[in-house]
Amino acid sequence: MKYLKTTQLLTVIGIFLISSCAKDEEQLGNSDPVIDPPAITHYTVQFGEGSNWTVGSPIFQQNLTEHVTYQTNLFLEGTMKMAGFLLEDDEARYFHKVTSKADIDQIVAQDPALIDQTLSVIEKEAVAILIEQVLTEDEIDGKSYFIVEYTPGSDWVDSKKLWEQDLTEHIAYITTKFGEKFVLRGLQYLNVDRAMYIVLADDLDAVENFVSDDPAVNNGIFSETILPYAVNVEQL
Repeated sequence: MKYLKTTQLLTVIGIFLISSCAKDEEQLGNSDPVIDPPAITHYTVQFGEGSNWTVGSPIFQQNLTEHVTYQTNLFLEGTMKMAGFLLEDDEARYFHKVTSKADIDQIVAQDPALIDQTLSVIEKEAVAILIEQVLTEDEIDGKSYFIVEYTPGSDWVDSKKLWEQDLTEHIAYITTKFGEKFVLRGLQYLNVDRAMYIVLADDLDAVENFVSDDPAVNNGIFSETILPYAVNVEQL
């Protein structure tokens, strides 16, 4: 297991979403086809150190007042859906809901922390949200958020995309954990073979157990990365 610093119904939903996105593809050099995101989609944006980062100070001690105000306004408008810090890195990860790629490009470009170069963009990727739920404060109390990212494992079938892998047992397992309110969100990246789950657990051990019991990890389809995540705001 590695760490970075800091029912079938779901199958149908996932295949439908991806199939609807895959109608229009474009080639970038010799790379694999890139899926054109649907009209309304979500993006995950990860921020890290910029050229004007104050060396020696963690991310929450940087001068991010204007950045926080900007992102808060996006949250109140319903565009920014979730924000938090990756606890073992000086990085932040936000989730936005937009109507086009141009929208997310504009949102990112107008962020004060990027304009003054306190932050830089590490990643900006389109994702399809397959499942999601938001809990009450009482349900969250005493627990911690984690992001679990799945990438191709040793027994991944190289000739197949993520949604073409044999994930029947994995989906059944995730569905159970969603019902238990352990898994809060399930997301699939549209342009790379990667999946992401946002989970709520008592501690890291519970997340490790969740991963170790996942059939797709046990059979080598997925390799996982666990990222402790401090959520500041979230909404559907």
